[in-house]
Amino acid sequence: MTQAQSHDPQAGIADAFVHLSEETRTLVRQEMERARTEVWERAKSLLPAAGLLAVGGGLGLAAAASSYRLVLRVLERVSTPGIAALLATAGFGAGAVVALRAGREQLRGVPVPLPVSSAATAAGDVARTVEQVADRQS
Repeated sequence: MTQAQSHDPQAGIADAFVHLSEETRTLVRQEMERARTEVWERAKSLLPAAGLLAVGGGLGLAAAASSYRLVLRVLERVSTPGIAALLATAGFGAGAVVALRAGREQLRGVPVPLPVSSAATAAGDVARTVEQVADRQS
């Protein structure tokens, strides 16, 4: 490169953009990997709870079917079959509402599996890169 070319302002700007583009590409790749890792780590922390909820739901369904039939038999001894079915349905429905609300409250305390810290890190990295390129141009 000759001296006339090295002092050309347009060449300096073009070099700065090339450098910024390369650094941005590298940063984006690194941040995507960090975000992927962060989401996976958060998702892995939810897996045991999700498995337990699934098992509990399946066992609860089986228990509900058995107990519903038992409750119907007991209630039919003291009332008509229609009233017995209504009372059993109302009781089980109220229990389901209570259980669902308790489960919803527990899930609200679990962090959402989004890459929050990776996004903040990426924003800081981009700001630092822009400052470095601006300093090099000065």
